[in-house]
Amino acid sequence: MIKWKNVSLILKFHNFRRFLNNQQRERACMKKLMIFKCFAGIFLMNTVYGEPFFFETFEKDPTTNWLQIDNKNWRLTNNSQGMAVQHIRYSGATFSSRPAVLKYNHKISLERAEKTFWISAAIRTSDSKRSASGTIALQCFDAKGKAIATLETKPVIATVNNFTQISGILTCPAETTAISPELRIYYNRNSEKTIYTVVDSIKIAPYSEIQEDYYKRIFKGSAPVPVQLEKPDSGKETHGNLSIGKFYHFSRKPEFYMDDMNPGRYTAGSKLTDGIHSSGNSFQKSLFCGWSGSEEVLITIDLGRIQSLEDACITGFRDAEARFRLPLGIQISTRCSAQGTWNFWEKWNNSSPDAMTGSFQIKIAGKKKRKCRYVQIALQPDAADKLGMLALDEIELSGRIKNTWKYVPVNGAWHGAFTPTYGFEKRLRNNRKEPMSIQIFERLVGKQLSMVLWYQGMSPERKFAEIQDFRINDLSENFFGQRFLSLGWLPGKGIVLDDIISGKLDDYFYDYFSDSIDKNKNFGIASPIWFRPMNEFNSNWVPWGLAPDQFRAAWRRMYNIAEQVGAAEQHIFVWSPNHRSYPDQPWNKMERYWPGDQYVDWVGVSCYPPSVQYVGTESNRYTVERCREVNQKYGSYKPMMIAEGGYSDTVDCSEFVRQWFSFHEVYPSFKAMIWENHNTRVIQADKNALEIYRKEVQNPYWISTTWITNDHDRDKATAKK
Repeated sequence: MIKWKNVSLILKFHNFRRFLNNQQRERACMKKLMIFKCFAGIFLMNTVYGEPFFFETFEKDPTTNWLQIDNKNWRLTNNSQGMAVQHIRYSGATFSSRPAVLKYNHKISLERAEKTFWISAAIRTSDSKRSASGTIALQCFDAKGKAIATLETKPVIATVNNFTQISGILTCPAETTAISPELRIYYNRNSEKTIYTVVDSIKIAPYSEIQEDYYKRIFKGSAPVPVQLEKPDSGKETHGNLSIGKFYHFSRKPEFYMDDMNPGRYTAGSKLTDGIHSSGNSFQKSLFCGWSGSEEVLITIDLGRIQSLEDACITGFRDAEARFRLPLGIQISTRCSAQGTWNFWEKWNNSSPDAMTGSFQIKIAGKKKRKCRYVQIALQPDAADKLGMLALDEIELSGRIKNTWKYVPVNGAWHGAFTPTYGFEKRLRNNRKEPMSIQIFERLVGKQLSMVLWYQGMSPERKFAEIQDFRINDLSENFFGQRFLSLGWLPGKGIVLDDIISGKLDDYFYDYFSDSIDKNKNFGIASPIWFRPMNEFNSNWVPWGLAPDQFRAAWRRMYNIAEQVGAAEQHIFVWSPNHRSYPDQPWNKMERYWPGDQYVDWVGVSCYPPSVQYVGTESNRYTVERCREVNQKYGSYKPMMIAEGGYSDTVDCSEFVRQWFSFHEVYPSFKAMIWENHNTRVIQADKNALEIYRKEVQNPYWISTTWITNDHDRDKATAKK
């Protein structure tokens, strides 16, 4: 019986082309064996710590010189043919939707009280000319063959020496006496390719030992503990226009000569909720939607999520001579779900003569607040005047907005950075080809990151699959939860704000956001993304800047689509101005770009030292002063973050870093800080600043794990004891 201290099960299998001649076969085999030895050694040194005492061994077939699986311990089964595969080469053409299963034949006894384990496997593929891509799942079974858990599922991409690590924390039921790991390999059907895949290793270890040992060796300290989050519904309530920018539908289309504008997949248009009101006696047809005839008009507005409705205001135009009429009556009904029953809320009856000309405003105050998502306004035209016209330009539904409070730590702030490989000198890169070098930065500063910044263009050819690949391959290199992603999502070449406003990108947004919450495509990754679209909009160096009205309309349209597909509920949308407006004029102040409280989850800010000529004094160039304005405007009711920032070579770098880490006292509303480590801002450029960073970041306030807990009742009970 195996006694647990640390179990490491090492196995490998190779698949090569069948028709290689003996000389080619021998050369290929020796080459692959050398690669494997180097690669497996790196994996053992850098990934799993602790002293393994059990190794799986392999024997050579004396005839073919191929490595062979020891049948006593491991059994590889080609399920599509129902037969065992003894040697390590086989054709991938037989694999399709049914998996190849690599299963450990023996039961691994659990002779310890701890029932939580770290299990990981490393998979490597050949080039795409010889290999088929596929998917691999890591599963565990108990002694009776009952599945305990599928720890992780990942795609395996056929590229030269592509390395995929699949891993997870296995928590066994208390009654579990033994476990058996299993890899299920699903290859995409391709009759012309022979699979070459290497499973470099499978490792199983008591989780507490691996966790502690890993952290001690790398960061010389104790492992982090799970983070308690604030309750998601603990955000403050504010009052505002609930319907601003929201999608809506008509029971019948307006007349063609007074039709709506910017219709799309989810909305009939945009005129009635764009926030633009007519006034006075002049009539601007472009602002209005108009209906003729006596048939009732139903307008249904989707508020996106449940809000508290208090008042309604409907504006339009009347002109007795032009036969523009007030409605005879208005009735407002609500419901909470798309399939729910409509419930009457309030009504209004016309008691005013139509002799006047000019804009009208009908205000309907609710006797009681009404929780709802969908609001239906039924307007009854004047039945006596069949040639009359009902002309409306705005519907404003007011009430209490429940501000979101997503992934806000009770104590502490997420420790983040942007760590492109090009931001490190060659001696630190060590020939790394990956775009991000997260672990290099973590070793420099002596602490893990819990959040990583990355960028992507916002354009139809840039799919969410790119981001998912990045999350899988670059953000899960440690034992303490996958790092959160903050995504700078910037309009691509040729994309302008009007493209978003008009609905040109609706289908792109629909597909992108749908993929972002598709569990099958995300391989079990359910953590939110901090989406930061079109940042630094109040500056003159971005193409989407200096246009407050267009920016607000574009943001609302994008967000509404995310809301429709369910992505707004899962992810976090970060509205992120520059710390100072350029130009610093009243029309360009950051608040002029605010889309509405219901459209923003977090407020971010870009914080870099400006030139003295713009801020007057040297002291105004540092982080505390640069974040004062945005914190005063939004810090009382929105979680804040430095979405990107860092020093320059023209300031006192040490002082900049000191102020950076003073935010837990000066601005406790800031719940994430992301250092942009490239150009002149690399933290390793100034030794003193780096030492200050290393010292200050050790404060537990700066969070280095993404393990979270929402068990507030338990925590309160513990605190009372």
